[in-house]
Amino acid sequence: MITPNAVHLGPLMLPWIIIIPVLGIFCAILISGFYRKSAEISQPIWEKFKDSIWGCIIIGLLIARLVFIGLNFQAYSTNWIDIIKIQDHGFEPFSGFIAAFIYFLFKNKNFNKKILVIALSIFIAINVVGFSALKQYQKQYQIFPELSFMGLDNQQYQLNDFRGKPIVINLWASWCPPCRKEMPLLSNAQIAHKNVNFLFINQGEDAEAIQQYLDKQNIKLHGILLDKNGELAQKTGLFGLPSTLFFDAKGNLVTTHMGEISHAVLEQKLKSIQE
Repeated sequence: MITPNAVHLGPLMLPWIIIIPVLGIFCAILISGFYRKSAEISQPIWEKFKDSIWGCIIIGLLIARLVFIGLNFQAYSTNWIDIIKIQDHGFEPFSGFIAAFIYFLFKNKNFNKKILVIALSIFIAINVVGFSALKQYQKQYQIFPELSFMGLDNQQYQLNDFRGKPIVINLWASWCPPCRKEMPLLSNAQIAHKNVNFLFINQGEDAEAIQQYLDKQNIKLHGILLDKNGELAQKTGLFGLPSTLFFDAKGNLVTTHMGEISHAVLEQKLKSIQE
């Protein structure tokens, strides 16, 4: 299944932000390889060139992670184990790209300049075209969802009624392990950020099952709504759980997060919708 944020292959989720750069790298190696023989580049030198590309990925990811940790050090200091949880998507892309680019040029300073230009041009072109097309595709899913859902109190609520403040919408289910794991964090955030409306829109469960889960886990949440037919997932294109959407006070979608969220990433995204 193709969604605005990822390609889903059964239980496997491949985000577009990974697919597009990897495709760019693959095409850069493949096409520049056609020019290798005419440039009379030996196999050992060519292998070193390819190794430098994979080295760029490692250096780029490492620097992007370290910079993000540095920028959000206070949040990570409350739970050090989150530093190694790279699945929280906590990266600073621009820093990683610059570091990878410098590393690539340094490792290939004596390499054939024509092939370097070809490889870089192909990589940049595929990323520019790919992310531009992705941005256009995502636009249809970035409109504030004008839907209404029943609450645990049997009252009907319009999502539009919560506009006027920044809004965090979390899609979850009690049977979902990462949903359960992040719920205490979101509960604490709801208490700490009174100027943000938090909505916890359950996917497919009834009120009794939800209340039993909350009572058993002793979790206090406000803003729980029931989406029994998965309307919000269809509207936003977010089919994996948990998924969290961050809207500013005007109802503009600022960012999303798929999967379990960490304290540092949550605080960074909350800051982005309150600026």
